[in-house]
Amino acid sequence: MSYRNKFVLWLIVANSYVTSVSGETRTEQGVGLSQQTSLNITVYNQDFTLVTDQREVNLVAGANQLAIRDVCARLRPETTVLKQTSSARDLKLTEQRFDHDILTPGNLLEKYVGHKVHVLRTDAQSGDEYQEEAEVLSTRDGIVLKLKDRIETGIPGRMVFAEMPPNLHDRPTLSVKLIAKEDGDYTLGLTYLCSGITWQADYVAKLSNQDTQLELSGWATINNNTRSIFNNAQFKLASATKFNTILSTATASIGSDLNPGKRGSNPFDDPYALLYYNIPYKVSIGENQSLQVSLLNVKQIPVHKEYVFTGMDEYFVQEDDEIANNAAAQVRLRFLNNSDAHLGFQLPSGVVRFYKTDASGQVDFINEDRMAAVAVNEELNLNLNSAPDVTISKWQTMFDILPLDPEGGRSFLSGFRYTVKNSRNTSAKVVIEEPIPGDWEIIQESLPHKMRKGRCAWIVDVPAQGEFALKYNVRVTP
Repeated sequence: MSYRNKFVLWLIVANSYVTSVSGETRTEQGVGLSQQTSLNITVYNQDFTLVTDQREVNLVAGANQLAIRDVCARLRPETTVLKQTSSARDLKLTEQRFDHDILTPGNLLEKYVGHKVHVLRTDAQSGDEYQEEAEVLSTRDGIVLKLKDRIETGIPGRMVFAEMPPNLHDRPTLSVKLIAKEDGDYTLGLTYLCSGITWQADYVAKLSNQDTQLELSGWATINNNTRSIFNNAQFKLASATKFNTILSTATASIGSDLNPGKRGSNPFDDPYALLYYNIPYKVSIGENQSLQVSLLNVKQIPVHKEYVFTGMDEYFVQEDDEIANNAAAQVRLRFLNNSDAHLGFQLPSGVVRFYKTDASGQVDFINEDRMAAVAVNEELNLNLNSAPDVTISKWQTMFDILPLDPEGGRSFLSGFRYTVKNSRNTSAKVVIEEPIPGDWEIIQESLPHKMRKGRCAWIVDVPAQGEFALKYNVRVTP
């Protein structure tokens, strides 16, 4: 058993205390959670969090020292802003110190290196308790004490410490020095950034039997890995794929029976803007705890299922022969984020997990896909799984390197042939997508193409137990 488990610490910890181990006299007023009037927390998805903590204190005119207890254990001291919000009385912050060390037997001993403690022991013969004064020499790899006539290690018994070191607290504490112009009650607002609180969105998608409708539920999960407790806090979640100093004023409310946003609004006109989701009630989250709040629950979302083949851009600038042979299609679901689909609000990025009920009523897990943030009126494309009963074969039918143009550019002429087979008992909507690079022009094609999100696409309904052929030639200048 280590020395930390052998010691029973006898400590007197008061809200205010005088005198430190070093002999310096100081008076510090503790400001605990009982004096907290509000707590607001904004969680960003880049592992940093904005905390605004408001507390009431009584100050005297002149210099005051405060120990603001139970701040976030992963507070970044250089980001703190402390101001009084209750009146126009002057208040000046002169010094602040964040004590990273939290009270433990080991930390307490380390603070007493070079100082005196008392060791309480029991006489083996008489059973009487006696004490010896000792100086703590070292706590590295165990404890080393210097007693009156000897040096000992691994000391059994109890240790008594005279007082609490000034820079050691039982909870994460921000110590500040400030000057008040006059006596009175003040409301202090402490704002700071910290790490260790994160959030994520997760979605559950339930498909209808015919894969024509979707029920979509979303959860926002807040994870607290700060070694701190936050009680009765008003949480706000910021969603964005990028972050900079441009912040959107758009906000949304989330809750079990509230929609996460205003229909028809699109705060992502600026791609760097943030969308804020407000939790409409106060919540508490403990140390190493996760909290889930409902983000949305929407039923009867019309969806379109299609079988997709996506090529690669390298085949347009190199010679090849057989590119694919009976490759399975990717099953994709498409739907619009608009009011017609019973949606129409900003959806934060997250993982979508798909479920479906079979003929016996058993719910089966199908697959999962990660969804990027989706703006209002934007189309969602979510991948389910592969379909071995819908396959494609692809061949390159021609490849020529064309002469240099007057500016020295090189172009390529390629031809391709596809055969799509549908072994299903129902027809399949098939999409062939090609990310053709650079400047390109379709010279010849057996079916007119369309453009889909910057890709050239051919879309066709392949009958049950049938097949479809596509041919085209394209000139490409990378």
